[in-house]
Amino acid sequence: MALPRLAPLRVRRDAAGGVRIAAPVDRSPLVVRAATALAHLTRQAEAPGARLVDVQPVVQVRDAAAYRRWRTEREAVWRTQGGRYTTAGWPAELPADRLAAVLLPLPHGAARSGGGKPGRMVADPLFSTGLRVDGAGPDEIALGLVAQWLRQAASGSAALRVAAPILEPGDGARRVLDLGLDWPLAAAVA
Repeated sequence: MALPRLAPLRVRRDAAGGVRIAAPVDRSPLVVRAATALAHLTRQAEAPGARLVDVQPVVQVRDAAAYRRWRTEREAVWRTQGGRYTTAGWPAELPADRLAAVLLPLPHGAARSGGGKPGRMVADPLFSTGLRVDGAGPDEIALGLVAQWLRQAASGSAALRVAAPILEPGDGARRVLDLGLDWPLAAAVA
């Protein structure tokens, strides 16, 4: 068994001359939570007679500057898809020190980049906001959402086979968040 590597510490002086020590965000509890839920979902999917649903989680993350437009666009997409989901419960504004994210559980293969028609979700989306502190960014808020969504999905009755999540941080780039886990499906990156 490999020993864990300690994270490097950063020492900074604040404006008042005080010393502040910071380390990178510890993701391990969230990765363990995600791994546990993923293992449970895999067992459910392997059960005899299980009706499988293949899911591609896509996590969209936006900062305060892009939030209002993104929220409006997400609401418009959901209205054109019948209005089952809404952004009405989301904050109208996002403070500058926060990020907002939504996990969209799409059918595997439906995650598109560019101008393609947005896919319909196969399960309920999950929305969250998070502080940008000590190096926390889109990856950390996405990891938190993925872990929480997997836990909720594992407590349900559907037999989901889940692909590694795709992160869309709002800068036009898309990348896979494999988290070092064994996902039942490969990410359907377009």
